[in-house]
Amino acid sequence: MYIQDFQLEGINRKEGSSIGEQLPSAITWSYKGEKHTITFPQKAIVLLLKDLENMAVIESPYDKSNKAYILSGERDIKWNLSELIKDVFPNPQNRYIYFSDVYYIENQLYFFINTGDIYDYRFSFDPKTGMIGKFITSR
Repeated sequence: MYIQDFQLEGINRKEGSSIGEQLPSAITWSYKGEKHTITFPQKAIVLLLKDLENMAVIESPYDKSNKAYILSGERDIKWNLSELIKDVFPNPQNRYIYFSDVYYIENQLYFFINTGDIYDYRFSFDPKTGMIGKFITSR
């Protein structure tokens, strides 16, 4: 079964609105004949994955208290990236880690994070196995 009728809702396209204001405040979809809706009071970045069975979600993407996860078509959190990353990201100063984007690069899913220092990082993520790839620094 695949996710069908996937829609981003509540997008603000008014001239002069910020990137954050243009993000969706809800998503809707159908899976196995059942309709689903999730609202995001602080907006979200949502990407329907290429397998058409899961979505990558970053809630409150420009806030230090944000969350990132892989959500199944049945509305279950399959992988909680906010927790998984704590075990593998070198963070000796115990800085806030917040997720800022998610997209594919050459058919590989990447999440982008910021730690409040001068660098941003990206890492690949395999939504089937939960494997986090190497952290790549960007400025």
